[in-house]
Amino acid sequence: MRKLGVIFIGCLPLTIPSVSASASASQSLSVESFHYEYEPTGLPVIRLLLKNGGGYTLEPKIAVTLKRAYSGRQNAYVYHKKALAKPDRAPVLRPGQLQTIRLRVDRPLAAGDYEADVDVKNQGMLMKRTYAFSIAEEDARLAKLALKNNRLQQFGDNGLRSRRFWTVGIGVVLISLVIAGAVRRNGGKKH
Repeated sequence: MRKLGVIFIGCLPLTIPSVSASASASQSLSVESFHYEYEPTGLPVIRLLLKNGGGYTLEPKIAVTLKRAYSGRQNAYVYHKKALAKPDRAPVLRPGQLQTIRLRVDRPLAAGDYEADVDVKNQGMLMKRTYAFSIAEEDARLAKLALKNNRLQQFGDNGLRSRRFWTVGIGVVLISLVIAGAVRRNGGKKH
């Protein structure tokens, strides 16, 4: 895997505070680190390192919203949602386990400054953590080139679904034209 020079800022561990006895299984789940990187194909992924410090197996639900920072008025940043990331499969963390979870980003990100809002839901409790990171011009360019070289214009299954849609659509139109031509040639007569 090739890691391109993405800068990570604010990667402090996130731990659910102890709330009640019923939440004891969740209170030791933590996000240890966040990394935005590119696969050799140019597809962007997020890798989260999760730790289950408790005594029960956990199956957290994870979602990440990626927002781009734009300069606003009075030197303040304004953030706009640009992409989402979800794991390929539901993670299962055994007691005491440290596990890296791969999340697929649904669209490419241009060079710039971003924030990632990480939401981890487990047993009715929601952990929220925000990470800031930057994507360099060169990294975005290399990822786009890798995507083009690997003929991956769409992310995830969207490209395959799009091709399937157009193939089926063109097939239906062609079959309709053949049937219409056959009916016209026969003059609509039944034999």
